[in-house]
Amino acid sequence: MDAKNRNKHILRSINAMFIDQVGPIGDALINDAVREWKAKQWRGQTAFRNYIKTLASNLDNSNQQKFITEAGQLLLEAERTV
Repeated sequence: MDAKNRNKHILRSINAMFIDQVGPIGDALINDAVREWKAKQWRGQTAFRNYIKTLASNLDNSNQQKFITEAGQLLLEAERTV
């Protein structure tokens, strides 16, 4: 899988994890997070981490750390397969 497709797969996986946490409103919150990503021009290895933190900011405290940890694990697994 090339880098572009890998990144799309990672993004879809993160988004699915987020929607599992928040339900249907997740789509609107994801769109807001993507707009922030583009506005702030996140690049490189920190882009996904910033995106994850932005999504997590919409969760209650008890679920924020769980989401950040699980999404971070997804990133680590993706990096190992490169």
